[in-house]
Amino acid sequence: MQSTLSSTTKLFVILLIILGLLNFIQAYATGLLFDEAYYWYYAQQLEWGYFDHPPMVAWIIASSSYIQGELGVRLLFIGLHLGSIALLYDTLQSQTRIKPLYFLGLLLCFPLFQYYGFLALPDSPFLFFTALFFWAYRRFLSKEDYIIPFVLGISMAGMMYSKYYGFLLIFGVLFSNLNLLKNKRAWLALIFSILLYFPHLMWQIETNFESLLFHLNERPNHAYNFSEFTLGYFLNVLTVFGLMGILIFPLSIKESKTDLFKKANWYAALVVIGFFFISSFSKKTQAQWFLPMVIPLFLLTFHTAAKKLEQQNYLRILLLSNLIILGAGRLFLAFEHISPIGLETHGHSKWVKALAQKAGERPVLFKNSYQRASIYQFYSGQKASSLNEIRYRNNQYGLRGYEEIRAAKEIVLLEKTREKAFDSIAYKDNSLFYLKSLEAPRIYEKLIWKYEDGALSLHNGHPFTIALKDFELSLARLNTYKEFLGAETISDFQFEQDQIGPGQTLEVNSAFLRNVKHSPFFKLSLTFDGLPPNIQGLSLKNQ
Repeated sequence: MQSTLSSTTKLFVILLIILGLLNFIQAYATGLLFDEAYYWYYAQQLEWGYFDHPPMVAWIIASSSYIQGELGVRLLFIGLHLGSIALLYDTLQSQTRIKPLYFLGLLLCFPLFQYYGFLALPDSPFLFFTALFFWAYRRFLSKEDYIIPFVLGISMAGMMYSKYYGFLLIFGVLFSNLNLLKNKRAWLALIFSILLYFPHLMWQIETNFESLLFHLNERPNHAYNFSEFTLGYFLNVLTVFGLMGILIFPLSIKESKTDLFKKANWYAALVVIGFFFISSFSKKTQAQWFLPMVIPLFLLTFHTAAKKLEQQNYLRILLLSNLIILGAGRLFLAFEHISPIGLETHGHSKWVKALAQKAGERPVLFKNSYQRASIYQFYSGQKASSLNEIRYRNNQYGLRGYEEIRAAKEIVLLEKTREKAFDSIAYKDNSLFYLKSLEAPRIYEKLIWKYEDGALSLHNGHPFTIALKDFELSLARLNTYKEFLGAETISDFQFEQDQIGPGQTLEVNSAFLRNVKHSPFFKLSLTFDGLPPNIQGLSLKNQ
């Protein structure tokens, strides 16, 4: 038995090393996704939180920033992916001996789990801490000690520092075993995780919960549509599981859930499935949101699935076909010349080089494109930002991104209109963008509008005084779903004083709102120097 175990373990380690090398090469050879570049931008200024996500993804990218290029962004994510696999293997191996080929083959059939092995996205650390969570919980159930609760605390905090919906898995495990409420070790784990997460909670308070409010209320949406919302929900579930969902879904229902660990796997998956199913009646879902249920369902069904793979040829053919398809997709991501279609990772260098040559050392201000601003910064090494219009959504650039724009003597504004442009560039889809020169632009993202109980005010969150002259006041109307309805310039409006000091809140005469066409929500924009009206704060509810 000892020799068999040793050889099995050696095979698993060899396969893991091979996978790590493949992911290493892939990370090096593949251009960045827009989101990866955006998270790289996060990492240029380390904080306890960011507008769209908790800070874990930025911390990891920053830890390998001494390495140039795409590999420097992705390196540690490769390690986290291998760590996730090792934790899952050990969790299953503790129950009964498993065959590494079936284990890795089935696990890597989950498309997103495989691709997150080399992409720098929040989901990669989330998968790692989820695997650590279930690894620790299994030991929590089987062994009375006071070390594992601290590991559980780290894993719970790690999940929440990676993706906000980590709480779904925590609640799922709790519902599966309500006796945890009486368990001192469970409370120790929870309190420790809250202490670890406390700095992010303080960051939310300091930023007026702008990030949290965006996720809860501010994402643009539209009225319920079955094909987009609920049908899209089921399609996203299938996307996460790939072809092997044919095997996993029936097994997860039939699998015995008699012991507490299997019960925890099942409840955690059900909470994720149920939460987003209910959500699908009010908003569109995204495929990666369902990733949390991959790990518990994999742990629940693997042993039975492995037996069926051994017994039935068509399942092995299905598994192999799935892996071939995913492998081809990986090649297409890395090598544009063999890909039958243009992908997000292709063609950045050409347009970035052309723009950098024309902009020189002047910072570039993109219009409504935090993705292109981030890609440009990464591949050119020059500064850029995104001007978020009131018809667009806010992002990290709107929260922190204009200091260097304000400090520049001259910038280049990139937009779609030709008027006053000095040049143009072709984006990778051959669409034209026009370059316009602006001197010392004034963009004040921390001028925040507030509208409460019919009283309108403007707050200056900047540490300097702002002159209130030569401005343009614009108003955007939004429907119930925060969709843009239209915008207009407010004429004949003047402030009662010429400037607003740091930390000062200025009461504003709101009489002009009576002449605006009614809408459930609106946004106000105070802009200078002829810039497009940009987002300042969250949408305001029309009272």
